[in-house]
Amino acid sequence: MTVSMFPNSQNNNNTNNNKDFREQPINDGSKEIALNLETLSATYNNLLRQYNQASRNYINYLQQQSNSPCGEYGPDSTGVSQSCYNHIWQNVNCTTQAPNVSPNSTLDELVGNAWQIATQTDYNSRETCYGSSGNAYIILGIGTDGRLYSRQGLDAPWQIINDNTYECQGISTMNNGQGLLGIGGDYIYQKSNYLSNWTGPVNNGCCVTSVAMGKDGTVVGVGLNNVLWSKPNLNGNWTQTSSPGEWVSYVTIAPDGSVFVIGGGGTIWKKNSHLNLPSQSWQYQGNNSCCVKAITIAPDGTFIGVGTDDQLYTKANYQNLSTSWQGPYNSENSSCCVTSITTIVNPNYNSSKYNTSTKPNYNVGQQPLISTSGQVFWGTGQAGSQSVYTDVNTVGECQALCSSTKNCTGATFNPTAHGKPMCWLRTGEGNPMNGLDTDNAIIPEGRSLLNIMENINQQLIDINAQILNNIEKGEPVYNNEAVSREQKAKELLQNYNSLQSEREKILKMVNEYEEINQQDVDGNISISQNYYSFILLFALVMSCIFILYKFSGTSTGSSMPVSPAIQTGGELGKSTYYVIFVIIMVSLFIKYYPTISNFFAKLL
Repeated sequence: MTVSMFPNSQNNNNTNNNKDFREQPINDGSKEIALNLETLSATYNNLLRQYNQASRNYINYLQQQSNSPCGEYGPDSTGVSQSCYNHIWQNVNCTTQAPNVSPNSTLDELVGNAWQIATQTDYNSRETCYGSSGNAYIILGIGTDGRLYSRQGLDAPWQIINDNTYECQGISTMNNGQGLLGIGGDYIYQKSNYLSNWTGPVNNGCCVTSVAMGKDGTVVGVGLNNVLWSKPNLNGNWTQTSSPGEWVSYVTIAPDGSVFVIGGGGTIWKKNSHLNLPSQSWQYQGNNSCCVKAITIAPDGTFIGVGTDDQLYTKANYQNLSTSWQGPYNSENSSCCVTSITTIVNPNYNSSKYNTSTKPNYNVGQQPLISTSGQVFWGTGQAGSQSVYTDVNTVGECQALCSSTKNCTGATFNPTAHGKPMCWLRTGEGNPMNGLDTDNAIIPEGRSLLNIMENINQQLIDINAQILNNIEKGEPVYNNEAVSREQKAKELLQNYNSLQSEREKILKMVNEYEEINQQDVDGNISISQNYYSFILLFALVMSCIFILYKFSGTSTGSSMPVSPAIQTGGELGKSTYYVIFVIIMVSLFIKYYPTISNFFAKLL
């Protein structure tokens, strides 16, 4: 059966219309405008997030500044609060409680005084600011009473050590920098640190009046005959290592291994090494070396002596003893009275906690400074004593110089553009400007945060203007495309209705086709049933004929001869009637077989 899927040409026209609509390109102008708007919108949103974050940063900064105890005071302000002075005290790294503030002092004066206390290395300043002496080494001495004393610096007070020291004659430091050797009754004793008790005497410790130990463990002592003796280690045997005509009363060994002794008249003599002493000649250290009775060398090279008045005197470095003695150190704490001294490394010293800056930070009440590359800051005038500083090597040093200079509100630093680093300190207000790539504008943090906000704000304004411009440009295009889209929408609706109508027709034809197909199937089934029925009936008829034939004839089972049958008078035999009856019944059965078959099928 032939079925037409598109019985009319209208559906083909609709399909063509749809194809034309789908393949029609989008207007190039509208596509470009849409892309521009999408890009600008993403940029705007990103900038808006940055602007919000910059606003929060500036608000946080203002809150911190408002909480600053010195924010309300200028450089010449008096009547500064105690909380502000506490802040200044902490700002110079002092860890103790700040002294009471002077109401007549200006802010800058308070800053300068606090910085001076924090950077002084004398005992009183360190105790005032840090609560400890802060000296790299501890001075140990044997008092005139034979007891052991310690001193936390040259100007610190002597403090007695509560150990078993008694009638000690001399003292020196072992090569580990902490242990001590002491002389008592001309014997050598030792202790592991200056607070522990003495043990000994050591093996072969007799008989010396002064002793010193080199870094290699060699021990050099002054014998009772006032000449030098040496032993390879603390428990070794003594060997005389003196030079002809030698007379010494005290010995010490320097960090470089050289030997210093006190000779006749309290003068100082030197040999370059504590090894092979007999082969070396003594070197006189000059008249400025007189007059001392005990000497030692501190870890930092300071040469310390005990004068004939039992007080402490120093020279800056043991490698040059031609300078005059400094001392005695009696400004507040008397250095009297000891007869023997040595030094040990201070185990509690930490140089990093002490202020070592060279100038005070007068901007303690002002905004912190930060640097911005690629810009310059000139303010309204020069700050400081120079128009430009060339001894500043980094932007950090230039920033620190501005912080320590009165009235400096910003600076400009360039490390290379002028052949050498240059730092310009400026005063007054102003905005940074674009400069060389190597320029660095140093400005207050608040000004920098505001500049960031202003920059992002300007970018937002520019992006917003571009968005409005694109919208204006795209309005005519969008209007035209709106009309076109409306027309296409109508065509699509018409096509949809037409396609729906065609779909209903197609469904109807499909149903008709299925009915015809079902009738063909039913006919084929009926033909097949009749065919098989014919075969069955034919077989049945043949069986009946065969049976009738068998019953109609003379029996062949007897052994007697059969006489031939004689037909008489026109009568038919009985068997003939049987045959005719069977034929009639078979004919009737064949004729009414479908009815009989349906009847029995319903019963079953």
